[in-house]
Amino acid sequence: MKSLKLTLLALIAVFAFSFGNQATAKTATAESVFEFANTLDHFDEEALRIEINSLSKSEKSKLLKMAIKEAKRAEKAGVTSAPPALYILAIFFPPLAVGIHTGWEMPTVWNFLWTLCG
Repeated sequence: MKSLKLTLLALIAVFAFSFGNQATAKTATAESVFEFANTLDHFDEEALRIEINSLSKSEKSKLLKMAIKEAKRAEKAGVTSAPPALYILAIFFPPLAVGIHTGWEMPTVWNFLWTLCG
């Protein structure tokens, strides 16, 4: 009987912990993740992936649109280094980020093929 009580308490604790994480996950916004990507000194895929996974589907969609818009703006401005928006695009769909960065040349085709293989 005592082990049953402990098991129930453990299940309640796990449920409460996961419910608490879901509540905090919904407070993240596309803007906050975009700002986080802009503050990175170097590309940290794991940290950025954690931030992106904390977003709802609608916020992920909004983040993707923001990243595409920013990447196109950087491309038109002639920025030679990869803007943080490309980091976000690389997590969602790598060939898109490579295509924007290389001007849709041959590396994009190779990246698309390697992505399909993965």
